[in-house]
Amino acid sequence: KISKKFTIVYAGNIGKAQKLLTLLKSAKKLNETDKVEIKIFGDGIELTKLKKYKKEKKIKHVNFYGKVSKERILREYINSDALFLSLAKDKFLNFTIPAKLQTYFSIGKPVIASASGETKKIILSSKSGYCSPPENEVLLYENIIRLINLNKKTVKRLGKNSKKYYKQNFSNDTITKMFKKILN
Repeated sequence: KISKKFTIVYAGNIGKAQKLLTLLKSAKKLNETDKVEIKIFGDGIELTKLKKYKKEKKIKHVNFYGKVSKERILREYINSDALFLSLAKDKFLNFTIPAKLQTYFSIGKPVIASASGETKKIILSSKSGYCSPPENEVLLYENIIRLINLNKKTVKRLGKNSKKYYKQNFSNDTITKMFKKILN
């Protein structure tokens, strides 16, 4: 029986702000394991560069799927084991909470991120996954290894934690209550 690979999914813009090269550099170190598959959906100015890097460095576990429908992305998110989020080293980006993080949490999956600031604070306080500093492929690699070596129960718990955090902090009801508080 072949065990299913641990699947990490990223979908969205492939641009400078996302710094997906960090993920590819980490994936290169993953060549010695065959436990993981990284799926990247989307398009952007960095895509050609990333594909070239993958080919040159003979990276096995990363696949690019280009632009696909929202339905397909949702399906991929649901079938994944973890979702990836990445930001470049940019002090302005670190004050924001990417909408992607809210989406990931709403799906209730473990999050693996390469980010700092608010994103890092939320991932750590929600106990929903692992976060390494932006553009640090060594620590990202270590976190991926940590994640793929967890037992299924622990992986499920990380996902439950992200769903719980979403319900407590991002769901419309909470946001509506917050606005009411601000407006009154």
